[in-house]
Amino acid sequence: MVCFARLEPPPTLPSVCTDRHPPQEFNFILPFTPMFGSNAMWLESAPGKGDFAPLTLRRGALVAFHGNTWRHFNKRNWSGQSRVSWDFRVIPQSQFVPQGNVTSLHSSRTFSAEAGGYYTSVCL
Repeated sequence: MVCFARLEPPPTLPSVCTDRHPPQEFNFILPFTPMFGSNAMWLESAPGKGDFAPLTLRRGALVAFHGNTWRHFNKRNWSGQSRVSWDFRVIPQSQFVPQGNVTSLHSSRTFSAEAGGYYTSVCL
């Protein structure tokens, strides 16, 4: 994700993906630049709480959260500093359940939630 200084990201409302992403999925964010204020991702402190605050992180800090139940979004970046981060999702292989085709949250396109589709198996 790149959140450029003084540019507006695509319109985002607080999103929750309970019907499109499995409950076993974890979201991770790893910033390559500091995240603060309007260049940060905004996240509620618990599912449905609605108390959105910027996720303030230093470069290299890895954070995991349940993005399929915790609403989160980006704001217009007025900070003067662009944000670069690696945002990804993980499901432990022992908990992976194929879902077939799923409709995207942000468009009408579908994607495969089978192994080798949206999700790829990685052994670490």
